[in-house]
Order: sequence, then structure tokens, then C-alpha cells
Amino acid sequence: MTRRKNAEEELRSNQSKLEQRVAERTQSLRENEEYLASIVQTVRESLVVLFPDYKVIFVNDHFKRTFKVSREETEGRSLFDLGNGQSDIAELRRLLEQILPTNNPVIDFEVSHDFPHIGKKFSPCEVGGFDFPYCYEINGL
Repeated sequence: MTRRKNAEEELRSNQSKLEQRVAERTQSLRENEEYLASIVQTVRESLVVLFPDYKVIFVNDHFKRTFKVSREETEGRSLFDLGNGQSDIAELRRLLEQILPTNNPVIDFEVSHDFPHIGKKFSPCEVGGFDFPYCYEINGL
């Protein structure tokens, strides 16, 4: 009976240690995520992160200010549906649909569009892929 009690106690102890390690790691990941988010939010260019189906995962504060949108209006929606379809720009769509699947980054791709309510925007943008899994980022739009 003593062996069984010792084994049960050891199992409880190991489980407790494992739970503590998981809690510490989770806290560390949260802190790292907050730190990285604070860096991304201070970027002075619009940043959009997309899933391969062009659904928006994330937009930074500069994007929201520039295009006068909220996170709720952008995240989880198709890039091409934003602003009642205003962001369905032919050159950008071609870039995303034809060039990105090759996994070749695009630098200084020029996008010019006249958006209702915010006016004409002209910007070089950079588009690149990264593994999260299979996401794209658009910087500078």
C-alpha cells in the first residue's frame, strides 16, 4: 500500500510542477505578445496581416487611422470587402492572387487609389509571406 501512495504522491507532485511550468510559460508568451504588439502598433506605416484567403488577421493603429476604420470593421473580413469594397483595387488583387503564391516578396509595389471619404492615397507597399501558417503581410498600404 505504501508503494501505491508514494506513486500517487509523486504523480500529484509531477502534475503540480507541470501545471506551474505551463502557467509560467503562458505568462511569458503573453508578455512577449504584448511587447511585439506594442512594437507593431508604433510602426509609422499601415500594416495588414492576411490569411491566404485574404481575410484580415490584424491591422495596426496607423492603418486604422489612415483608412478611418475600426478593428471590428477589418479583422476577420476579406481585404477586398473593406470599406464596402473600396479596397478591391485591381493592381493589389492581381499582386496578391498571382504573385504571392510564388512566395517571392514584393518591395515598392505602388498602389494608388481614390477612396471615398478619405481621398486619394498613393503608397509604395511591401508584400511578403511568413509562416503562421501561410500568412501575408502588407506594409505601407
